[in-house]
Amino acid sequence: MKTVDVLISGSLDSPIGPTGTIKRLLKNKEYLRSRGYELNIFSHDNLKNTNDKTNSFQTKKGSDLKNIKSILKHYIKKSRILSVLFTIRSLYFARKLITYYNNLERKPDIVVFHNFFVYEQYTKVIKMQVKKVHFFHNDGLKFAMLYDSYPKLRNSHFA
Repeated sequence: MKTVDVLISGSLDSPIGPTGTIKRLLKNKEYLRSRGYELNIFSHDNLKNTNDKTNSFQTKKGSDLKNIKSILKHYIKKSRILSVLFTIRSLYFARKLITYYNNLERKPDIVVFHNFFVYEQYTKVIKMQVKKVHFFHNDGLKFAMLYDSYPKLRNSHFA
């Protein structure tokens, strides 16, 4: 049996991103097992149980959160400083996920990534020889999605 660990940067509760694919894989976990693959998912959902207050913003439910996120997205796209701060925030959460994962001392056969920052942190922290699969959810350009989300980063010193 081959062990496959999937590391995703967000929550499985997210309505967008690779979570739809991950949820379909989870629904078919028995099928994958019958084909010789043991599937394990590691996301920020694993970190929510660590009494960390940094996730409290993400756990607020309802239309208030949607309004706040919508307003933030608008200002982030127009501000280089906010774009840098939210990119640093993404790096922080990627590092936090990888630190958590590394402490588990897992020995998978394959590790799957859906986020460049998580992949980058994994390769910096974990030096184990393992097959790595990295899905780009764009045209294959490393930072295309980052620049779509934060256009003010393009041609900046930070980028």
